[in-house]
Amino acid sequence: MVYPHEWLLQSASVFWIFTLLLSESHSKQSQIFYMEAKDCGNKKPLGGAVVYSHSQESGDNYLHDISCQITFQAKDDHWRLMLRVIELDIPDRTPNGYCNDALYVFDDSTSYTVAMKDAGGIGGLCGSILPPTLKSTGRYMTVVFRTGAEGPVGRGFKYIITAFNEDYEKQGTCGSDF
Repeated sequence: MVYPHEWLLQSASVFWIFTLLLSESHSKQSQIFYMEAKDCGNKKPLGGAVVYSHSQESGDNYLHDISCQITFQAKDDHWRLMLRVIELDIPDRTPNGYCNDALYVFDDSTSYTVAMKDAGGIGGLCGSILPPTLKSTGRYMTVVFRTGAEGPVGRGFKYIITAFNEDYEKQGTCGSDF
């Protein structure tokens, strides 16, 4: 016969193990990427991620001669992606206002389309003015960071990219996976 306090301890132990397993599986949903060497060039299936222009090992500022492309893919076919730039410091701009160093965002699985208008279009993003939240029309979004061989460099950028379903628009929540 199980005594009430033993049953309570067993139940609490099972609940604790379940909670640990659940929290570990959800913690793997959010990732960190750097728009540098090892994270460039691949498709990244994700639930959510924080992306930086460069790692702290590279110093306080991003480097010259970077050409990095990351394609993000929502894990579910019917989900879309939402990108929010939360820090932006890319000061290399010509006197005519063109970006020498820039961040480009494409609403597609490649960069062979026109960059999103709200993300600076063909000129890309540079300077320090944050764009509005960007939403893909499908399950892919490609982000490219290019810098020139010379000119001023800045602190770079940080953005959050999250997969969401259409219920976000109706209910104001991204879903239970976040």
